Amino acid sequence: MKTFTEITEKKLSKLFLEFNDSPQLASYVTNGFPIAISSLLKKMIMENKGDYAEVVIGGESYGELMKFILKVVKKGDSVAFVPEFEMGLGGKELIDVDEIDFDEDSMTRIATDLTKNKELIEAFREGFAGKLYGDDGWEDMSSSDDEKGLAFDDENDIAMAAVATIAAILEVLCNNKDSSSDIEYEVSGLGKFKVSPVKDGYNTSLTFDKQFKANCKSDKLSDELAGE
Repeated sequence: MKTFTEITEKKLSKLFLEFNDSPQLASYVTNGFPIAISSLLKKMIMENKGDYAEVVIGGESYGELMKFILKVVKKGDSVAFVPEFEMGLGGKELIDVDEIDFDEDSMTRIATDLTKNKELIEAFREGFAGKLYGDDGWEDMSSSDDEKGLAFDDENDIAMAAVATIAAILEVLCNNKDSSSDIEYEVSGLGKFKVSPVKDGYNTSLTFDKQFKANCKSDKLSDELAGE
């Protein structure tokens, strides 16, 4: 099986000439996707001083595709940041079909939905550029200018790059599922997906990568909550 970056690169190359010429750039998108999601969850928790945040992927075109959740759980003097995943109804319907292959029109419709969420687009912009949301805002993950990431100016381009990753995840899970046994597929930086056959279709779960969970944590907020 091809690597996830190779699968995503194939989709990106149909959308952007740059990825045809420099396919290695796809890694900035696949690496930036989980960084953007974890960063936005953390940012929402910190700005709202709350204990719950969610990022929903989807919209009018296919319904809710997937949802990423972050919960802050206080236990005595300690604080835990717990990410959770839910496959949306739209995502479940896609996983249940025999096979899917998103074309450019399909991805464009999802991208149009994504652009309506300005916070999410901004997170993808920063994540693809190699930035992570820290306790004091967006920070460069690399000290080298050559290794930082990709700069997208246009919101539609940002959305299309993100959708290439989303489409790749859904296609891999749908097209490799097994009606008689569980299948697992790992997306580096995000976690390991598992698709399990159930009575009325398939159930999809995600065990998050250690790095994703680490990116969700805020020492600053932990100290503030622990002191309450």
